Amino acid sequence: MADPIIVVEHLAHRYASGFHLRVRHLALSPGRTYAVYGANGSGKTTLLNMLALLALPQEGRILLEGRPVHGADPARSRRYRRRVTLLMQHVYLFRSTVFENVAAGLRFRGMAKEAIEERVTGMLGKVGLAEFAHRPAHSLSGGEAQRAGLARALVTDPDVLLLDEPTASVDAAHGQQIEEILRETCRQRRMTVVLSTHQYEQAHRIADEVLIMRDGRMIEAGPENVFKGSIEDTSQGAVVRLENGVTLRTDAAARGAVHVAIAPHEIRLYRSTPSPDTANTLQGVVSAAAVDGDRIRLDVDAGLRLTVHVARDAFAGMDMTVGDTVYAAIEASSVRAS
Repeated sequence: MADPIIVVEHLAHRYASGFHLRVRHLALSPGRTYAVYGANGSGKTTLLNMLALLALPQEGRILLEGRPVHGADPARSRRYRRRVTLLMQHVYLFRSTVFENVAAGLRFRGMAKEAIEERVTGMLGKVGLAEFAHRPAHSLSGGEAQRAGLARALVTDPDVLLLDEPTASVDAAHGQQIEEILRETCRQRRMTVVLSTHQYEQAHRIADEVLIMRDGRMIEAGPENVFKGSIEDTSQGAVVRLENGVTLRTDAAARGAVHVAIAPHEIRLYRSTPSPDTANTLQGVVSAAAVDGDRIRLDVDAGLRLTVHVARDAFAGMDMTVGDTVYAAIEASSVRAS
């Protein structure tokens, strides 16, 4: 994997309200999508604001390609802000046309008129607003305004795009459209995308890595277990059949083709067969192990590749190493589908 474009080290900030943001380490790689998942008030927006330098931490530092940016010379901070764009949950649009709103950042950068015309027209087409180009921005609906804001953010071609709850104010159809735009843009432009969300299914559906926030702390970060499959009803209840043929019992209400997500910390590993009451038990082999902060990350080949997170103190007593045969126990409620 390429070197990270942004690294956060020992970030901390305490507010007068008592809220305390603490992020020990976070590395964002080029071309990857990250979802910051958590409940309202968990610190998602605060983290994005600091990554955008709209707020500066009291402790720690943010590095762009290995060089610190906040607290550094003003010119370096300006260059950082040109490469990192934040789209807030409630989009503010200027009282001008949709075209002029999307073109604003390019005009600020001194781009030629002909180039602006071409780029803005193309971006409005990408987000489905080509016919709205010359309408007043204040006449847009909530979903249309969100897409106009996304177009304004994307048209400047940032290296890092930060999105605060990008689909919270739009209906399901427009939310799906925004997700598709983000996936395509990230793939084509090798752009790093960080979005906050309180939707567990969306986080696992769209992101390469899910960062879980709770009470100002990042409690989990890393690749998730995401698979494609289909859910069908059986006499034993709902079963998801993955593309590789593995079947898992699930409590999910969805039916038909789905994406399945299993959080690494919700998988339990045993050296012998666990209780028959466990909904899903897969036999496999530990193929890799690594220390990741206060936990151990294990890769298990069990007919599908599973990433499992185990607390370091718990792992010490498990007598488990690479090459061992293990049993992965997964509850039906942990097999989430959307």
